[in-house]
Amino acid sequence: MHDFNAARTAHISVVTSDPALLMRATELADGFALRGLDAVHLANAERLRQGVSTLEFVAFDAALNRAARLPGLALPDFIPR
Repeated sequence: MHDFNAARTAHISVVTSDPALLMRATELADGFALRGLDAVHLANAERLRQGVSTLEFVAFDAALNRAARLPGLALPDFIPR
């Protein structure tokens, strides 16, 4: 279990929110009919994408995954199209 947790947390980033991020989340929630925290998740992914060469977006919500494709976020192959 320790190996699993170490591998899992090696790929997790902690992000902070600010007024600009929350405004973008509001735009995404309105534009894609997302729930509040789903919109924050997507807004954070957009922001993180700007600072890295590759970023894959993963969620267990089909509507959120569809919305993630529109801003051009990469989704792994195992996510249904």
